[in-house]
Amino acid sequence: MKHQIKLITFASIVSVSLVGCGKILYKLRTEKKCDPNNIEKGIYGGCEITPEVENKLLELNSSVLINTSFYGASFGNTCTGNFISENIILTAGHCITKKDKADNNLPIMQIAIENEKKVHTHYMEKTIKNPTYVVHPHYKANAKYVEETKSDKNTAQSKNVEEKGNPFSSDDFADLALIYSPISATELNAKIIRLSESTKKIERVYFVGYGQLSNIDDLSNIKEKRWGTAFITQSVNKDLNSTIFKDQNKKVWHINDFWYTYFANKYISGQYKTKTPAESFLVTIGLQNEEGVCSGDSGGVIFIKRDNEFLGAGVVHASSGKCSDKVSYNMKIGAYKDWILSESAEIGQLKNNLQKINFVP
Repeated sequence: MKHQIKLITFASIVSVSLVGCGKILYKLRTEKKCDPNNIEKGIYGGCEITPEVENKLLELNSSVLINTSFYGASFGNTCTGNFISENIILTAGHCITKKDKADNNLPIMQIAIENEKKVHTHYMEKTIKNPTYVVHPHYKANAKYVEETKSDKNTAQSKNVEEKGNPFSSDDFADLALIYSPISATELNAKIIRLSESTKKIERVYFVGYGQLSNIDDLSNIKEKRWGTAFITQSVNKDLNSTIFKDQNKKVWHINDFWYTYFANKYISGQYKTKTPAESFLVTIGLQNEEGVCSGDSGGVIFIKRDNEFLGAGVVHASSGKCSDKVSYNMKIGAYKDWILSESAEIGQLKNNLQKINFVP
């Protein structure tokens, strides 16, 4: 595959209090100006969310800022997530996963959930199994140690120490996680979104979150929710379907062998079991003069429009290289429908608070 896969979590220096250090969201650049009355137009550096936009894109209020700190790590993760039920937030697996050099998963110290209304910080017990969150088992097993450097925190998350320069690996599948939020969507005045099982081959998608607006480590725009657009593309499918990569055991795989003999039957839902590996990804591309995803964009839901409703169709995973690159590789939600439903039900039972997740065909 010609495109470099680069995780886009923003690595933030965290203290015991994680409030307000977030930089999240997709930034696109175009020559067109923001038009709050026409959200079909492109944007420059992300568009301001005005009352007009809020009235047209109600689902943007499902987005929350997620800050995660870990025992034994100097840097935490900052991402976005979206409420898919009253208490469950969908995000990326690498947003709440971190490993040490010995390939051990570091326990989470705390997760802070925030939007414009309030902040809730949930502290974890290090030695007690806690059903507050679940990472997809494939991603949890295959996630790699990422080097932490103080001088280059924007790119620290993209440096896989063992496989620098490898364009693709087994941790580019199933990068998903669910968080049980002790503070509900109702308490945060957040909207609960419905999820889509499928997408068209080419259609417009929408991103919403709290974003830094440039590649520079500019703190002036943190916690400023903005929105942007892009399009689903099939242009990289051929390259993606011909990828060769190594798994965590250093075994060399052709992606089709990995997909059909191991991964799809075990983890993929419905129609996607028999489709190509590329069709389980939601690959998006910006228009002319636009920029793609960058550090901190991870975990945000990618929306498609059906009638007058915006449905969750994907979860932001990684860019194709630098922040200025147009292409991003994301998880397609419909391909992991069974896992989302079963894990949400299990978390709800453990919390004695059943959760309803709505999928649209």
